[in-house]
Amino acid sequence: MPALPDICFSILLDILVIYYIYCDELFTDKTISFIFFPKAVAPKMFIYFCVMGILNLINFLFSMYQHRKNNQIRNSKNYLSSKYQLEEVYESTKFSVSVISCHFLLFSLYIVGIGILRYFGSKIIPDSIDLMACRGAFTTMISFNNLVVGVIAVCLNRKMKQRKRNSIKRTVRIKTTGNVGAQNYENQIFRIWNSTLKMH
Repeated sequence: MPALPDICFSILLDILVIYYIYCDELFTDKTISFIFFPKAVAPKMFIYFCVMGILNLINFLFSMYQHRKNNQIRNSKNYLSSKYQLEEVYESTKFSVSVISCHFLLFSLYIVGIGILRYFGSKIIPDSIDLMACRGAFTTMISFNNLVVGVIAVCLNRKMKQRKRNSIKRTVRIKTTGNVGAQNYENQIFRIWNSTLKMH
């Protein structure tokens, strides 16, 4: 659970970003649109999106580096006590890298789409009303991107859990019926007796 100073810092940072983006806007229009950014705000908003894209790229690169290091550590340690713990760390890092890469890809496509519509939109769509409608529809796509990332994260999580369950079933499965089952039972009993005798 985040601490109160972290929450306050996050709120303050959000307020400063919103102030920086809208500080030059006079809001002289009769209506305020939540889809279209005013003319004074649009360049700053585009810069903000580009900075967010760069931060997403940095996050993605660091996550890939961490995933690679976790893979190296997992392959270098052979102790049984640390093997399963390292496997869990590796799997969680793999999951986060997959989700981060998906988010980075969708957000990058969003930024490229905004840039194309902003600077080349009139050449692609000559009618200004159609262009405005297209830009408005495209601006609302960021919430759709977040929905897609959420769905992909849930599907990935289910797939990883299923793979882990199958792996455990393959590893732990031991035959318990018939002649083979009787032999396995006898072997386990002898192991217990031998380990008890060695302790005494």
